[in-house]
Amino acid sequence: MERQSVNKPIRTVVRCGKCGSREVDVRAWVSPNLDNAFAMYHDGNSLEETEICYCRACGERSEPRFEQEEITPPEPYRCTNCGSLHVQHKAWVRSNNDHEYVNDAWEVKPDEDDCWCEDCEEKHVIKPHREFMEDIDYWFSYELQPDDPEVITGLCECDYPSAEAYDTAITSYWNGLSDEQKIDCWKALTYDKRNDEEF
Repeated sequence: MERQSVNKPIRTVVRCGKCGSREVDVRAWVSPNLDNAFAMYHDGNSLEETEICYCRACGERSEPRFEQEEITPPEPYRCTNCGSLHVQHKAWVRSNNDHEYVNDAWEVKPDEDDCWCEDCEEKHVIKPHREFMEDIDYWFSYELQPDDPEVITGLCECDYPSAEAYDTAITSYWNGLSDEQKIDCWKALTYDKRNDEEF
């Protein structure tokens, strides 16, 4: 299996037509009974190049310049017990300002008491996706049980001329999986197995 490429989402950035600054204002319709929420642009549902924008950087009015840029989403966190993305952590919030997020409630890294997994319905440490995947790759390289490689890959060591050749084959198979496929394998042989043994 080959890792599938994912197209990053893009957004339109509006710049001042004279100085290129992004600090620009445009005319729009707003809803006064909804905290002046944006309804539409002055000339319709889309922002046109004929619209006039005001630049707060140079103080001039000009036609806007449009650019496309990729949106890099924030790295998701995962439960280290089950791999779920449905997690929460303690934070400081502004109670009188619609619970606006201020900062994390720990100094360096969260511990178990700082985190909650909605799927496990328990407190478990959460990690950024990248760190979590490093742990998953370590598990595959050093913590598998004797039968696990064949369970994961469907490859049998008896079909290979040497242990080294078999190791190369299963490593190649593993490296070809997507992150989600790796997590599914890890979960089936750790989290799911532990839960089955408890019943």
